[in-house]
Amino acid sequence: GIIPLRDQIRSMSGVPGDKSPGRRLLGALDQGTSSTRFVVFDVSGRVVSLAQKEHRQFHPHPGWVEHDLEEVWSCCAWCVAEALKAVPAEDEIAALGVTNQRETLCVFRRDGTPLRRSISWNCSRTADVAERKKRRSFWAERRSERKTGLPTASYFTATKLKWLLENEPDLFDCGEDFDDDFGGDDDDDDVLFGTVDSYLLT
Repeated sequence: GIIPLRDQIRSMSGVPGDKSPGRRLLGALDQGTSSTRFVVFDVSGRVVSLAQKEHRQFHPHPGWVEHDLEEVWSCCAWCVAEALKAVPAEDEIAALGVTNQRETLCVFRRDGTPLRRSISWNCSRTADVAERKKRRSFWAERRSERKTGLPTASYFTATKLKWLLENEPDLFDCGEDFDDDFGGDDDDDDVLFGTVDSYLLT
C-alpha cells in the first residue's frame, strides 16, 4: 500500500528527541486542481523552502475532468522530498497542514490503491444528477438550500458519487465476500470514497 504522507514526512524530518535541537517548522501541502505545492515555513511565517509539480488533466468527454490519483500521490511525495532537501537536518517539521482541490471525488481501497481516476470538482458530467434532484421536489431543494446556504450543483462530491453508483455500479460491488470485506477482520478490500485529502491521509 501507499505510505501515508504524515509517516513519510515524519521519517524525513525526524521526531523530537532523536537529534540536536533545531528550528520547529511548519509544512503546508497544497494539492490543487492542476498542480501540487509543498511549502515549509518558520514560526514567523517566512518561507524556508518550496517545491511544486504539475499533474495531467484527463478529458474522456467534452466537459469531463479526471485526474490519475497515483500521479497525484507521486507529485505530493516528490514535492515533500524536494522541499525538505533545503531543510537542515537539525530542524523539525512540527506540524503539517493539508489543503486540497475542493469537491473532487476519489474512490480507493483501504490500503490506498485507487480504483479509478478521480472526478474533478469542475467536471460537468453530474449536471443532470443535480437537475434531477432540483426537479424532484421544489420544497426539498428549498430546505436543502436554507440548511447549507447553497443550491444543489454538479460541483459537489455527492452528485459525483451518485453518478458513479448509477453508471459504474461494479466499482462498489464486493460480490460474495461483501460481509467478510465490510464486517470481518480483513479490511484490505474495503472500498472507500472521499475528497483528495482523505485519499492522501489514508
